[in-house]
Amino acid sequence: MSHLHLKILAILLFAAAGLRLGAMPSPESSLKGKNVVILGDSNTWLGGDDCSDPRGWTYEWVRETTPRWCRSYARSGATWTNTAATRLNTKENISVLGDDNTIYNQIMRLKEDLDSMKVPRPDLVIIAAGTNDIWFASKRPSLLDVNAESAMVIPDSDILACEPGEVVTLAESLRYGCEIIENMLPSAKVVIFTPMQFTKANSQRFETVTTLMERMGEMMEIDVVRQDKELEINAASERKALKLTRDGVHTNREGAARNGRYLARRICALYDGKSGD
Repeated sequence: MSHLHLKILAILLFAAAGLRLGAMPSPESSLKGKNVVILGDSNTWLGGDDCSDPRGWTYEWVRETTPRWCRSYARSGATWTNTAATRLNTKENISVLGDDNTIYNQIMRLKEDLDSMKVPRPDLVIIAAGTNDIWFASKRPSLLDVNAESAMVIPDSDILACEPGEVVTLAESLRYGCEIIENMLPSAKVVIFTPMQFTKANSQRFETVTTLMERMGEMMEIDVVRQDKELEINAASERKALKLTRDGVHTNREGAARNGRYLARRICALYDGKSGD
């Protein structure tokens, strides 16, 4: 082999190694310079409030998207769905299922911080929840009592006038939370993530819930990312051998990193107004 051929081969090998190690520069993120807030349950909470813990997908997501500022309000055990006992409670942090451990109270914590000017106004709000709504069916018995069409019939002023304990179905809780955000942050883009696949789920309930979430997004004109259909994590595979989760529900570091990298590309595409497919 000639000296020139050896030099070309060396360059190619160096480039390939750089790609594998993530050393090669990536195109500038469309979220660079933007402010981002993320709400959610345990898989989001794993990344920490400041998204600095590699156990959660938000760590790699922030590294890839390079926003100006990003904060997670996620809590382990959180549900989309309120219960009749849910009340305004921004101080509780129990890390397990509870009446007040809901997306509603995460939104209210964000509102408090915005009102006191502790945080900048976000350009993007991501809400990644639904796992616990599916998993703990007996704790959310009214979850599916209202469909998307019925939830959307309620006038905006009426849904905003509700107390959280009056909003006890998934469809109404989605509408309620998103209307509060829209009223609070009219210029922000909102994106909803369905739960990723997990081994503890009843398959029929899982499909019903994720399809309902997607339908609500369509009707509210909010982008929905079907994590259950788009991410690499597959419940059937995880039941055979844990590869990308540590317990069939929560990601290990490799699963979190893969999710974060994929979701970074997906959300940048959505933010740019593209399909992201």
